[in-house]
Amino acid sequence: MKAPPRQVATLVVVTLALVGVLGYQLWDVDPADGGAVPSQPLSSVNTETANTVQVTSVKLEALTARHAVTATPTRDPFRYRMKPPPTPPPKPVLPTTTPDRPVRPTTPPPERITLKYLGYALGPAGTRVAVLHDGSARPPLLGKQGDVIAGRYRLLRVEADNVEIAYLDGTGRSRLGKGQ
Repeated sequence: MKAPPRQVATLVVVTLALVGVLGYQLWDVDPADGGAVPSQPLSSVNTETANTVQVTSVKLEALTARHAVTATPTRDPFRYRMKPPPTPPPKPVLPTTTPDRPVRPTTPPPERITLKYLGYALGPAGTRVAVLHDGSARPPLLGKQGDVIAGRYRLLRVEADNVEIAYLDGTGRSRLGKGQ
């Protein structure tokens, strides 16, 4: 069976790399010559070169001495343990004292009254009757001061050029002028 060309090329590259690494390890570089020289045993070195080489002392006792092993190793690469989850941030401390002013729940403002004031008419006994329109095809709404209009509003005051109107519960008080 024939090997694919890709495997052959990979094998050639790996072999060349191995030969290069081994050649580099086995040959010493002499900086004076600028080239590679095969390593020579110390017995074949001439005495002139041996006198110029400085040898530091080797402490053989330190190499053969046994070091004390600690009872608990600081790191065990063969032991797997999950990291503990990070601690959650501390919760903010809320004040236990009551605020100076009581907190009132806010209600949304009432819906704007959309009636239009068309004018007034004089009723019996000279009372002013306001003529209001809600923008629909129905006939205009009529009412005097204090009357309930359309089951939702109370007519508070009727003047010649405006009326004051509010919701039945007293909220949403508005002043409607003529043509507004």
